[in-house]
Amino acid sequence: MSFVIITDKAKEKINQLCKENNVYAITLNLKGGGCAGYQYDWGVTDAPTRHDEVISTGDGNLAIGKKSMLFLMGTEID
Repeated sequence: MSFVIITDKAKEKINQLCKENNVYAITLNLKGGGCAGYQYDWGVTDAPTRHDEVISTGDGNLAIGKKSMLFLMGTEID
């Protein structure tokens, strides 16, 4: 069960980015900064950590860092 909601549009984009970059997953983490104290940190990886929440999007994956997941629970990614 995933703790975030990923729309079909976002899944298509994640699949596309994984294919274009020839990687296992797109990563999403939060880091300090920005107006609200946090900003999104997007990246790519071939080896998510064992602590990452990995969500399959069909032909790709989204890997969310464990600490970031605490803040992203219930979020819809579009």
